[in-house]
Amino acid sequence: MKIKRIKIITQFRGLPAGYEVLFNNEQSKNITGITPICFVGLNGSGKSNVLEVIAEIFYYLENYHKASKDKLRTFKTGFGFEIEYELPRIYVMSARISWDELKSNLDKSKIDPIIRISKQVNQFPEISALVNDKGFTLKNTNNNNDRIHGLLPARIIAYSSGMNELLSNPFIKMDFNYFDDLKAKTGIDSLDMNRMFFLNYDSNKFIVVSNFLFDADDYDMTSFTKGQKATDFGGIDLSILKKELCIKNLQSFVINIKLKKSLHENDYLHSELNIALDNLKKCATFINESTRETRNDALLEIELVYWVNKSTKEAFRHYFKTAYDLFRVFYFFQLLNTELISQDTRKAVATAKAESYENLSDELPKHEAGNLIFRISSITFCKQNNSRLHYRKLSDGEHQLFQVFGSLLLMDTTGSMFLFDEPDTHFNPDWRSKFVSIINKSIDKERDQEIIITTHSPYIVSDCKKENVFVFQRNPDGTLCHPKSPDINTFGTSINILSAAVFGKEDTISEYSKQKIDEIREMPLETLENIQAAKETSRVLGESVEKVLLFKDLISKESELKK
Repeated sequence: MKIKRIKIITQFRGLPAGYEVLFNNEQSKNITGITPICFVGLNGSGKSNVLEVIAEIFYYLENYHKASKDKLRTFKTGFGFEIEYELPRIYVMSARISWDELKSNLDKSKIDPIIRISKQVNQFPEISALVNDKGFTLKNTNNNNDRIHGLLPARIIAYSSGMNELLSNPFIKMDFNYFDDLKAKTGIDSLDMNRMFFLNYDSNKFIVVSNFLFDADDYDMTSFTKGQKATDFGGIDLSILKKELCIKNLQSFVINIKLKKSLHENDYLHSELNIALDNLKKCATFINESTRETRNDALLEIELVYWVNKSTKEAFRHYFKTAYDLFRVFYFFQLLNTELISQDTRKAVATAKAESYENLSDELPKHEAGNLIFRISSITFCKQNNSRLHYRKLSDGEHQLFQVFGSLLLMDTTGSMFLFDEPDTHFNPDWRSKFVSIINKSIDKERDQEIIITTHSPYIVSDCKKENVFVFQRNPDGTLCHPKSPDINTFGTSINILSAAVFGKEDTISEYSKQKIDEIREMPLETLENIQAAKETSRVLGESVEKVLLFKDLISKESELKK
């Protein structure tokens, strides 16, 4: 997938009406591999707002394509936008799409189609596709359910490290919609594959457990054809992550489930989740299960304990096939926790406007762990030195490494988009400098996915192609500028040069120590004794370009006085 253009017709938070970003999808010569689209700039320059508006656009479109005919009138909203993106031809062809004219031309073409969607204020969206310079407009879009399923990205995965972030808002609302779907599905109805995922502390547990149970290092490849790899059969290559985190293996974890039903109901769960629960039990080392009945309902409490060994992993791979299939099961079970949120809160969150500045995660109640309907806990690892490490004792940077790169490994579907808002805030300088390198070493270069990140790190910018870097700034009057490409080549450029060119930071040292140098320069230097005193004062400073320049000036002044 490649995003080509976004434009908002109406104001969206800090972004003015008419704000537009044009993406350059041309490949740089002599630069191979995966480089993300990189949004850089000072705080408050609009970087995060652009990620947020992309998420809101796809939230709107996801709901639009699923809406029943009697709900369509609600989609003539005051939110206006235009978006263009390219999808892999093979993904569109394999999707559930009933647009015969487009499919016919894709059969003949080897070109990936460009999807164009225009949503004017208080109008339905207009959808068209461009194939071989021939455009097709989707007709009668508002008379059919499942309108544009095959024309949307396969997955939208988002992460934000900020406490005051708004990127999660559409994903929280989407989870409520998915929960309603889950409760409405009955019998043998298949649960829809969710398109939108926001990565938080709980979902990171699902990612970690799923990835380690399908660790490619643990596949027995002796019976397979020469040249085949474990990743060809669903294995997850965790070698880079395990090396960086000094972790050898997943050692144990526990799943707790509390299910309540009215006595007149047939079962606790949707049939697909019932099957999944049975399979989770088949993989467990120990099972503790009890049922408590009252006059009106029954409470089923299940504890599944897993001591992870070769047999455990083989059982999970047999019953769940891929790490993503297991993650999907965990995700659907977690949606059951929505039952604990009051109807009033759910309604207030679901009806919140897209452009609102309210952080919806603040509106959600924080439940005690023991009251949750589904949770994973007691995750432990075996470290390289064979000591035991508890998941809860991981540092913020280690959690972030698991979330960001673990999701890239897990969500390997072609045609996906990742929206990462400052995914490096807790990284040490070494991990920041390795960010793009780890992506390229870890994931398949042929996935055809889009990765968009915001960052303040010149280390990451130094590994990104110039045409993929967008500098965000404000005008002198405080209004937001349209983002532009940097004036210099960014790939392989020194971080000092990038700090000056991209972030406007020309000094190579911090402000406080720079003030100390300025104070020394302001000392009286009329005599040799004064100059010697200035040199002694400067000995508190470490090595830097600024200190070298200071000493050069002092020596020059000293030479003048000695003449």
